[in-house]
Amino acid sequence: MDMKFLDFEQPIAELEAKIEQLKYVTEDEPGLDINEEVERLTAKCEQRTSEIFSDLSDWQIAQLARHPQRPHTSDYVEHAFEDFQELAGDRAFSDDNAILGGQPGQRYVCAVSGGADSLALAHALGQTDLDVRLVHVNHHLQTDSDQWARQMTEFAAQASADVTILDVYPDADANIEAQAREARYAALAEHLELGEILLTGHHQEDQALTVLLQLLRGAGPAGLSAMPHKGRCGPHLQWRPLLETSAQTLRNYARDHRLPVIEDPSNADERFARNFLRANVVPLLEARWPAYARTLTRSAAHCAQAQALLGELARVDAAELATPDRGIDLSRDAINSDRRAENVLRFAFHERALRPPPTARLQEFVRQVRNSAEDRQPRLDLPTLSLRAYERHVFFVAPVANTADIDLQLDPMQPLTLPSPAGSLVWQAPLTCSPLRVRLILKKAKRRLPKP
Repeated sequence: MDMKFLDFEQPIAELEAKIEQLKYVTEDEPGLDINEEVERLTAKCEQRTSEIFSDLSDWQIAQLARHPQRPHTSDYVEHAFEDFQELAGDRAFSDDNAILGGQPGQRYVCAVSGGADSLALAHALGQTDLDVRLVHVNHHLQTDSDQWARQMTEFAAQASADVTILDVYPDADANIEAQAREARYAALAEHLELGEILLTGHHQEDQALTVLLQLLRGAGPAGLSAMPHKGRCGPHLQWRPLLETSAQTLRNYARDHRLPVIEDPSNADERFARNFLRANVVPLLEARWPAYARTLTRSAAHCAQAQALLGELARVDAAELATPDRGIDLSRDAINSDRRAENVLRFAFHERALRPPPTARLQEFVRQVRNSAEDRQPRLDLPTLSLRAYERHVFFVAPVANTADIDLQLDPMQPLTLPSPAGSLVWQAPLTCSPLRVRLILKKAKRRLPKP
C-alpha cells in the first residue's frame, strides 16, 4: 500500500520518491553503482525528517497520531523524539487521546452549551476510553434556558455520561455578554475538582472572530494571540482541542450523528460585536478569502509566539532589575530601552495576576520615571493599587487605608509592624525603655523626606 503523506511531510515524501526511483534504475542497469547517491539522499532525508519532526505544532502531532498508516512513522521519527508513543486512529473525532495528549487516569470535564461544537466534542469523547464527565451552565437568560438544561441531561443519559447543571444569574442590566462569560467561568472554576481539566469546543471560526475583535480594539501581541490551545480556568487547566477544526466540520459531525443541537437566539443579536462580525463581515471575508479563518488562526499562533518571546525577555530583565527592597530599577543605567521597561512592568502585572493599565498611561509613567529629575517621585494610581517611583525604582503599592490614627504596641526589642503598605520599623540599636503604647497618624507625604 502506498504511503499517504501529510502536507507538512511533503519534503520527506519527495526525497523518499527519489531514492525509490534510483532503486529502479539499479534494477534496469545492474552494472551501475549509485550507492553513493542513495546514501547522500538518505542522509538528507533523515536530516530533513529530524528538522520537521522536532518542531511540530499540536495539530500536526494530532494529525500524525491519528493517521491510519502511522505504524510507518516509527521507522523515521524515533530519532527525533526521546520518547515516542505511537497512536493510530480513524481520522474522525474518536481518537481524542491523540488530540488531547491524554494520560492514563487523567480526568476531564467537557462543557456543553448545546451548540454543534460542544456536542460534537462531547460525543466524540464518549467514543474513547477517557474519563470524561459533562457540565452545562444555565444562564437563565432565555425563556428556553431550563428546557435546554433538560436536553443536555437527556443527551448525557443517552451517552451514558455524568452531567452537572450549574445555575448562574448574570446581571442583565449590565454588559450582558461580558457578565455571562464571567459568571460562567467563575462557576466552572469553582465546580472543577483538583486535577480535572476543562475541555471547551471553541473552533477555528471562534478563534478568527477573536482575532478580528482584538484587532478592532487595537490589541498588541498578547490580545492578538487570541485563545490559547491550553490555558487556565481559575486554578484549573482549560484545553481547547478544536481550535484548528472548522465550524462546518463540526456541524457536519453533529448532523451525521443526529445530535440534539440547540440554536440560541442570542447568537443572532447583532448588538453584540461578535454576532455583528459573524453576520455582516465574515460572509464577505469568506467570499473573497475562503481560508480566512485558517489564516487568521495562523496569525494568532505567530502573535502567541511573539508574546512568549516578550515574556521570556521580560523574565530575564525582571531578574536583573529587581532591587533588594522589592522594587524594579528602571533607570537608564539599568535598562537602555523604554519599550523593554514597559515590557517589564507588564510582566510584573501579569505575575501578580493584575490587569496592566492602558498603553498610553503606562508609557507616560515610564517616560516620567526615566526622564524626570531623580528627586521626582512619579506615580500611577489604579483602582486596586498604585505604582510609585523613588530614585527611578518602581514599587507596587497597595492603597493606604483612610485611618486617622492607630494604636500600636511598641516593644523596643522587636520590629514595629505598620499598617499595609507602610512596612515596618526596625530599630538600629536597642532602646532602653519598657514596652509602651504609641499613636500612629498616617498622612500622605507632601514632600520627599531626606535620606538619613
